[in-house]
Amino acid sequence: MNSENYLKHSKKIKYMGPLFIVGCPRSGTSMLLRLINNIKSVKLIAGETSFLSLVYGRRLAYGKIGCKRNLTFLKKYFINRSKKKTEWRDHFTFNKWISEFKKFNIHNYSSLYIALMKSFVKENYELKGRIYIGSKNPTYLFYKDLLLRFTPNAKFINIIRDGRATTSSMINIDLGANNIIDAILLWKKYINLANNYEKKIPTKFLNLYYENIIQDPKNSIKKICDFLNVPFDISFIEFQERNHTGLSSYKRNNIKGFDEMKIDLYKKVLSRKQITYLESIAFDELTKHGYLSNRTEIIKLSKNLTSYISKRENKLNRTIYL
Repeated sequence: MNSENYLKHSKKIKYMGPLFIVGCPRSGTSMLLRLINNIKSVKLIAGETSFLSLVYGRRLAYGKIGCKRNLTFLKKYFINRSKKKTEWRDHFTFNKWISEFKKFNIHNYSSLYIALMKSFVKENYELKGRIYIGSKNPTYLFYKDLLLRFTPNAKFINIIRDGRATTSSMINIDLGANNIIDAILLWKKYINLANNYEKKIPTKFLNLYYENIIQDPKNSIKKICDFLNVPFDISFIEFQERNHTGLSSYKRNNIKGFDEMKIDLYKKVLSRKQITYLESIAFDELTKHGYLSNRTEIIKLSKNLTSYISKRENKLNRTIYL
């Protein structure tokens, strides 16, 4: 079906499930979200909501919500939570959503989660004709199994960026990585998870490379359309002005489109010594994804640094991101 006629035939279109954009922080997830939102059959919430934690965190407190009494208590909880200010809550009417519980046929936490996303999209965008709705949240990569249990039809698109570039971008903002070592270890954790998921659920998980999107956006968006089984249109690669409700002002101001200068910007930010350390720590991952050759010279890490890396990796493995 031609994309221009897509919304015209929306009554024939079947909702397939949620779509989640994941990837290590500072890898280009916001750029990817804006690109995908040009696809007429997809609408992703332009901001990192806490819908999953809101829903998942209530399952033990309120029990089965098929019970009318439990559902009543849950409604009161959401009304109280709606008073807490966050950027995306400014664009969502909790009371209106709660009043439509019956309409959404909410009978378990999975249907509750889907209802939250659909309501937000309906209130701020256009819900009609969407095959996929969803959101971007890098940490959802750690909760793939939970999300698939909640929403079995879910699909994931993960963006991979050179670990050296991701690290140089990450250390300039507050993302929990206070130095280049912590940043590259976090990148490694995301990369290894993504590799594992792509092997286990290839029909539900797609890896894309930041550099390929920048240098060949047409081919990248074709891969996305094939993965989602939706029509391709050349206009999808254009960064059109759209409603970015929920996206922080910082990100709105820093999404400039396809800027090839950003690919090697880390070489101006990091020293040669810092880059060598990163390449030595993440040699296997950088090589596997084509960012280094097997002949790249690396240094032997000191015992103190090796010990520090081991401790930080253990801490990362114990961290709860939800």
